[in-house]
Order: sequence, then structure tokens, then C-alpha cells
Amino acid sequence: MTQLDALVLAGGRCSDELQAVTGCRHRALIPYKDLPFLAHGLSSLRNCNRVARIAVVGPNALTDHPAVAGKADIFVEEQDTIEANLLAGVAALRSENRFIITASDNPLVTGSAMADFIDRIPKDAAAAYPYLRYSEFLKRFPGADNIPVHLSDGTFIGGNCVVIEAKHFSDLERTVSHVLSARKSLLRMALLLGPYFAIRLQLKRASSRDAERRASKILGLPFHLVPDCDPTFAIDIDEPSDFQYLCEWTEKFAT
Repeated sequence: MTQLDALVLAGGRCSDELQAVTGCRHRALIPYKDLPFLAHGLSSLRNCNRVARIAVVGPNALTDHPAVAGKADIFVEEQDTIEANLLAGVAALRSENRFIITASDNPLVTGSAMADFIDRIPKDAAAAYPYLRYSEFLKRFPGADNIPVHLSDGTFIGGNCVVIEAKHFSDLERTVSHVLSARKSLLRMALLLGPYFAIRLQLKRASSRDAERRASKILGLPFHLVPDCDPTFAIDIDEPSDFQYLCEWTEKFAT
């Protein structure tokens, strides 16, 4: 069984509104079940037997937190932009095989969910991304207002991570940076696949397979969407309403 490394991008700051609700300046340190988000994420990665080393890129304040200090193999001080954080983290990891890039604002993904996603990535994939049907997401998270993508073969929602083959990272670097910049806008993400595809998406004439083929063509490398991943992959905390929903969901449904 080949293991991969993990890179956690943990440099996000809370908006004034989110800070007022959570009491935290750093998104990675938002408290959930008496531990910061980042501590939950690191624990899940440690509990995934497909993950070897873990690198975290973020502010020095993270290493001062007792629940986080010493839990990663590599800590890289954050840079000025998320794109620079990515490059610094990749350079520090020096992975030889695949590695997973993930965010720090999801405390729910488990090690078993990670392993399931990783195990189902096709062998030829230069990059892979988890997704699932929106109806399955809502079964786990009823009433959530996460924005789905409407395709000709169904309505879907994506995850908050990507797996990349290390030997292809230099070829994918620019595209990954563009994705990071556009990640909060569905329209901008669609336009990365070209205006024609964006129009087809608006008309619901593009399928998930079309998106996969178009991305592979643009990259010049095999890109794969991994279906039916765990619904927790689609959770992230950007707004006060996201955090409030997480707290309410935990009170009602979490075990």
C-alpha cells in the first residue's frame, strides 16, 4: 500500500463577523468540541493509514496552541498569499509520490473517509477531486445552504481537497493557483474550463464526465473526479452562518 503526504493550508483569517461569533482570529483555531479545527483535521490525517507525513502552512500562532503544537511533521510559516503558501508547503514536503492538499476549516472529515477517497483514485490520475450527489450531502446535512453544481447527469457538490501526483506538480502549478484564487466563485471555477463549457454548464448541458474530459484536455494530464465520497468533504466554514449551522447540526445529529 503506497502512502501519500498531506499538505494542510491553514493560513486563513476570520472575517470580523466570523471572529465575533467564534472568538478566533485564525480560522484554523476556531473551537469545535473543545479543540480547534486544525487539531481535528490533523487527528483525522493521522488516523488515515494512507497518509505518511503531514505539513502545515500557517501563522506562528498555530504552533503556540497546545492542541496543535508538534502534531505535524513539518510546519511552514505562512506567506503573503494562499498561492505562495501552496508553493512553500510543496517545497517543504518534497513528496515523491502523490500528496493531498486540504484546508484547515473542516473538523468533520474522518481518516476512513480520506482513505476511501484515496483508494478509489484511478492509477493514471495526475490530479483527483472528491465529489458526491447533492441529495446525499443533504441527507447528512439537512438544511445546509452549500451551493451545488447542476450538471446534465445530476446535481453535485465537491470536496475541499485535491490529490496531486508529485511528478506532475510543476505542470499543474499554475492551474492549481488559479483554482485557489477562484475557489469561492462557481462562475470563476467554470470559466477555468473555458467560456464554452461555462455556457454549457449554465444550460445544464455539461455532464460530470464532460468536466473531467475538459479538465484533462486543458491540463494535458489525466484529471479524475472521484464520485460518491463522504458528505463531510463538502463542509467548510467561511461565514458566521456556516459556523452556526455546524454547531446546530452537531447538537442535533452528531454522535
